[in-house]
Amino acid sequence: MQHRGFTSPRASTPLCAFTPYCGSMPSEGVTTLRGFTPPRAFTPCCGSTPSEGLTPPRRSTPHRGFTLIELMVTIVILAILAAIAYPSYSAYVIRANRTDATSALIRAAQAMQRCYSQGGTFNYVPCAPASSTTPYTTSANGYYTIYAAPLPTAPTDTALSTFTLTATPAKAPQTKDTQCAKFTLDSVGNQAAFTSAGASNTTVCWPSN
Repeated sequence: MQHRGFTSPRASTPLCAFTPYCGSMPSEGVTTLRGFTPPRAFTPCCGSTPSEGLTPPRRSTPHRGFTLIELMVTIVILAILAAIAYPSYSAYVIRANRTDATSALIRAAQAMQRCYSQGGTFNYVPCAPASSTTPYTTSANGYYTIYAAPLPTAPTDTALSTFTLTATPAKAPQTKDTQCAKFTLDSVGNQAAFTSAGASNTTVCWPSN
């Protein structure tokens, strides 16, 4: 039942979310009296698109990290690569350092020849010691110790007209070199090398042979 002069309110229009109020129009859903004009009220600007002037919040992209399984697989792969690469690298370094012994022997032989030209003997002091147990010199990089052993060509050779130079490993990694554990060079230029077991291995240890 409706009384005269009373207007039932219209169904309210839903407001757009995040929409600013703009413009004006007569208020809807407000009871009016005869001869009275209600004030105009602000009405939301509802359209087919999101509210103008407001930027909707962006959806954050989740950052994906490594799982424990992926991390363990990576560690295993690196360990396998290291197990393969490290021995090969160590062997390469040892082979490269052998030139420290051969070049030191050649320089020592030249020094011995100069001593002989001065004193008429390879035992000319202070050029070379008479004992093969006393270090004569060390290699340039310190990986080998050089020993000089002046030797007689015969029991009656007091001039000690021959010599043999020996290079042995002095520090790591050359102390692990079992293939070339000793290098020798004599006064006539004969080169030789031996394994840690005493077997001849000259072609491997002296690249020039």
